Amino acid sequence: MTIYAEYLYIENVSISYMILYMTGRICALPTKKRWIFLGASLAGALAFTLLIPDMNVLATVLTKIVGSIIIILVTFREKGLIRNLKIIMVFYSITALLGGICLGLLFFGGMNGAIGGSGFYIESQSYLFIIAGVIIGGTCLWYAFKHLKIGAMRTMTNIKVKLYVAGNIIEVDGIVDTGNFLKDPISGEAVAVIDKTAVAGMEIPENRVRAIPYKSLGNEAGMMEGLRTDMITMAMSNDSNEVIVREKAVIALYEGDIFVGKEYKAILHPELLMKI
Repeated sequence: MTIYAEYLYIENVSISYMILYMTGRICALPTKKRWIFLGASLAGALAFTLLIPDMNVLATVLTKIVGSIIIILVTFREKGLIRNLKIIMVFYSITALLGGICLGLLFFGGMNGAIGGSGFYIESQSYLFIIAGVIIGGTCLWYAFKHLKIGAMRTMTNIKVKLYVAGNIIEVDGIVDTGNFLKDPISGEAVAVIDKTAVAGMEIPENRVRAIPYKSLGNEAGMMEGLRTDMITMAMSNDSNEVIVREKAVIALYEGDIFVGKEYKAILHPELLMKI
């Protein structure tokens, strides 16, 4: 079987980009696309090590482990050993799931291939099965994660939220509401609802102002005043000490107490804790 270097590189870059993108989404990492592409490019280059003849099992495993660590560090640039180990575990889990589905489709499709240098190479017409496997596996994984994450969010009763707006920093306590479906009509991004008293007295530039349409149970549709922040951060209330950052997030300002008699001043959209 003839293996073309350019095809090998492009294929691995494309699939690695999807895996790294999904890893970032699941781990709620604020990653830029250019960093994902850089990590995918390194993964594409790493694929050429599979062509080294007579490479023993130990060398192959060590190469993959070291390569994966470098790719994760370059792509996500997170600090802390435990944090990066968790990201690597998610990365490998996605890779294993997508790889298993793709191989299953190839098996049932009766496609031919070859094994060499710890790699599996397939015929050109089989790549339709690879694409289908990545789409099916990615969709299943994302929806499974989404439902698990939303279920876990129901137990999050106190999230420390910091709003960064035009040089001002505002700290409030928030709670996740899986029934919050507010979206910014301009960007389509999820919107957090903030008690308007939290930003009282703050000068808001006109170019930051938004109008957020809403509809609540038993009430007619209306508009809420909103604004675009420079950034918001959300510190998890669990033992992970995780802080999620959302740049240029949009918030809606609620007139009155969000929770009467409670200290909460923010209702967070579930996607803010999941989506990059």
